[in-house]
Amino acid sequence: MKIYRVRAERHPDAYLPNLAGSLNNISVDLRELGRGAEGLTAAEESVKIRRVLAERHPDTYLPNLAIPLGLRMLGAAPLVGCR
Repeated sequence: MKIYRVRAERHPDAYLPNLAGSLNNISVDLRELGRGAEGLTAAEESVKIRRVLAERHPDTYLPNLAIPLGLRMLGAAPLVGCR
């Protein structure tokens, strides 16, 4: 993650999508490991990045915003007592 963060800082258009995707994958892995709170944090960061991307390039990134939003909801469900 450190490498993606450094690259995204230097070249956001090239690496922010990869950082968002990696955070999304990590959120799923953490949730499956029973670490829902950590997974939710990663999902929230992914959503934040994807929102920025969608604002800059809506035709390209707006459809992808739904994926981490759904995962964020799944990750939050056990934290608020939903099943």
